[in-house]
Amino acid sequence: MGKKMFYFIVGVLGAVMLTTSAIYFIQKKDIVEGVKEMYIVRYSTSDVNLNAIGGLSFSIKANKTDRETAWRIYTQLKTRVASVKFNPSYDSVVLVNKSLYEAFKLIREDVSNIPLNRVRTKKDDAIVDFYMNILTEGIRPYLSKWHLPISSWVESNKEKNSGKSITEIEKTFPKYEDLIKDIESMNGRLEKITVELLKIVKS
Repeated sequence: MGKKMFYFIVGVLGAVMLTTSAIYFIQKKDIVEGVKEMYIVRYSTSDVNLNAIGGLSFSIKANKTDRETAWRIYTQLKTRVASVKFNPSYDSVVLVNKSLYEAFKLIREDVSNIPLNRVRTKKDDAIVDFYMNILTEGIRPYLSKWHLPISSWVESNKEKNSGKSITEIEKTFPKYEDLIKDIESMNGRLEKITVELLKIVKS
């Protein structure tokens, strides 16, 4: 066998081995990612004590993933109309409810995107419980009680109040005062939650 042929065969075998190795590692990417996430969870964490709605408290070990998720949720709450103190003089309940509903969907999506490896042990469940508390105790009770009634009222009264603004029509809602009290309570709950989210972000 000539040298050229020998080198050719060696080159082909080397290329085959490299290709095979590359395919193997691509197929095992989920394992690599799992190991990476496990390292982040176990070795790059900070202890954080969180106060949740309803007097609940959670102790978590926050990692990079948790900080990123907390930051996204924090910005959702802080930059939306729903979390700003409501002013009956010019703020619209319908607009607040729409903003709150959108925030609910985005937070739920963020929670569903938390890596599975992050919540596979009972000890790690606390972070998800905390986020679920925001949805089930911070947002959903208000939306379930008022979202449909006030929206239906405004829609059914638009025609006979064509000269009035949406805010003015909202104020004719029979339970408007009770609604405003609940909005203010909800604002207070969300404001407290943003403080807890910052604990995670800064941990």
